[in-house]
Amino acid sequence: MYVSGDYDIEYNMYCPNCNNVVGDYECDNLWFTYCPKCGQKLKYKE
Repeated sequence: MYVSGDYDIEYNMYCPNCNNVVGDYECDNLWFTYCPKCGQKLKYKE
């Protein structure tokens, strides 16, 4: 796996409103129901 910097950004899920990291595609895991930064409701679809 190619990793640049502290983490591989391809595997992160981002809030569609503020681009805050809210989950991990590799583990298929959304960490929050709402974004902790802006309050946007989040839902994950493959």
